[in-house]
Amino acid sequence: MAQTHGQIDAYDNFQVYLGGCPGECFPSGLVYPAEWGLPFGTTVELYGTGVGVVHMSELWILALWGTSMTPSTCLVAVQPVAWSTLKRLYK
Repeated sequence: MAQTHGQIDAYDNFQVYLGGCPGECFPSGLVYPAEWGLPFGTTVELYGTGVGVVHMSELWILALWGTSMTPSTCLVAVQPVAWSTLKRLYK
């Protein structure tokens, strides 16, 4: 099972183009099927059954076969802390 977050950038009758969130490992790509019904610009959490590539307009594009897509937010990276700082929390 694959999972990612991203923003719906475009869609048509066959696919959704999902722009990847900063710092997450799934880059922009296509999502199948396209019957999700969410508006452009919605940030979503997407689950799918597989990841592959498709050939379109002389390009190879990453594709995910989705099973569910719900509104969500991108993950927020945190700053690393020194081990000594963390140890003080548990004294």
